[in-house]
Amino acid sequence: MKKLYLVCTAFMLSLFAAGCSEEQVNHVELMYDHLEEAVQIEKAVEDKQGPLTEAENYELELYEQLRDISDLAELEEIAQTAIESAEERRSIMEEEKAIIETAYDEFQLSIEYLDEIEDEEVKAQGQAMIEVMENRFETYQELFSQYLLTIDLDIELYSMYYHEDTTIEDLQDQHDLVNEAYQVINDLNQQFNDHTNEFNESKRSFYEMAELNVVFE
Repeated sequence: MKKLYLVCTAFMLSLFAAGCSEEQVNHVELMYDHLEEAVQIEKAVEDKQGPLTEAENYELELYEQLRDISDLAELEEIAQTAIESAEERRSIMEEEKAIIETAYDEFQLSIEYLDEIEDEEVKAQGQAMIEVMENRFETYQELFSQYLLTIDLDIELYSMYYHEDTTIEDLQDQHDLVNEAYQVINDLNQQFNDHTNEFNESKRSFYEMAELNVVFE
């Protein structure tokens, strides 16, 4: 069974240095405050990646055991352990989603200042940056929903192993469903990371165009 390892590309952190042009500085700085606070909030997602990967690896080991054992009682015990791990992954993903949404809410606070920027080119770049973030957040919502669907499919697969009436064909069909679902997640994860990279570049361009003096890490 294929397993997914979510790899979320990190936001680029921008540190305000000193001095910038007098035009639009106030509004851009206000946007900067919310944009970079959103980055700081989302950094907490990194703490979820390790436990998530560990749970996925653990389940893969348990799944290999399920395929090698024939005793129903032993199968049920291993399957239940795998199910508990899958539910733990669900909890981790829900915690991650809460972080992503909190960061997105903070990001939204920056938008109200965009209309106050007089330079049309800077304003257009800011709008482009916002659109990228909107696409990124929408992709994350799809990724989250799809990941929870794969958890349900995994649990169903684990449960099938200790049911006497389960056939080899049933297991293979479910196995294929799981792999197809994880492929969708891999694709969405790549899209999410692409949006993150695009946002980082768009934000950099916005700051530079507004002549905001920042240092990028």
